[in-house]
Amino acid sequence: MPRCRLVAGVGAALLALAPWSVASAQEPAGAPTPMSSATDPHKGQWGGRRFDAASGLAVSGEVVALPHTRGIFEVVVEVRAAASEAPLAAEDRVTIHLHPSFTPSVQLASIESGVARLRFRAWRPFTVGVLIERADERIRLELDLATVPSAPRAFRAR
Repeated sequence: MPRCRLVAGVGAALLALAPWSVASAQEPAGAPTPMSSATDPHKGQWGGRRFDAASGLAVSGEVVALPHTRGIFEVVVEVRAAASEAPLAAEDRVTIHLHPSFTPSVQLASIESGVARLRFRAWRPFTVGVLIERADERIRLELDLATVPSAPRAFRAR
């Protein structure tokens, strides 16, 4: 099965197909339970919820078609606190677990003004796992990109 990898270029990022697999010597902290599906391995593995009531943290996404591309979309995943809760702090750690076809498939989100954000490009939806580590708590959230309201129909239908 072909794998995708994120290739950085000058001023642009492209998804490139490659026939290799990614193996890691060690499972990352907060790794999900065993895979549920070959096509969407994170689906249902991170608790299935977008919002954590105890911390007030929620994950959301935005998907936009890129002009002058054939089916490539920019995806933004954000983690933020509800207005009445404490925002994310610079010392908090938010890792985003992408589909295993991405290299690297586990990425650290940048935190600015209390919001964790990760941008990447994709050609089809999948479920993203999110691990938030703050003080003495670990919060797991899950976002199925096919359910993002802003996602174009062409993205959601793949």
